[in-house]
Amino acid sequence: MIHLAFRDLDRSSPWYPLKNWTQDFDQLLHEVGRARTSASRGPSFACDVHETESDYLLTMDIPGIHPDDIDLECTGNHMTLAFERKQQTTAEDSVVHRLERPVGAVKRTFTLPEGVDLDRLQARVDHGVLYLAVPKKEVIKSRKIQITAGKSACLQEVQAPPTESNVPAANC
Repeated sequence: MIHLAFRDLDRSSPWYPLKNWTQDFDQLLHEVGRARTSASRGPSFACDVHETESDYLLTMDIPGIHPDDIDLECTGNHMTLAFERKQQTTAEDSVVHRLERPVGAVKRTFTLPEGVDLDRLQARVDHGVLYLAVPKKEVIKSRKIQITAGKSACLQEVQAPPTESNVPAANC
């Protein structure tokens, strides 16, 4: 950066008056570079993802976006969120000095882990924050089967050759 060369100037230096100018110029270059970088990526909104025992919770700040303007689609294990923030109109006689709020279309696709129940997904917007709760499918718990010694009546009937007299009962 230019200002590094002028950083340690004392007041007697003929270059001292340029010290503030170079700092301002560096600040301008920094802001232009930041604006170009963010414009090339398009607007994006950060998303926090938390996991509880029963859900995945996604939280995204989307100020100024109405819930009706949000498209949320789920296909397989992918969830796609899309919306657009439009540029605010200003008075014709106003001069714009800075535009920092991101505008444009946003589309984010999240790959969800196996075992989520998309049929029970819940989404809500509250004060400019989008909350998504993606429930996990209930895990089928195993159960212990007690094993007894000897043959049960059902097994004896099944192992014997079929005759009219030993057809297994309906309750076996």
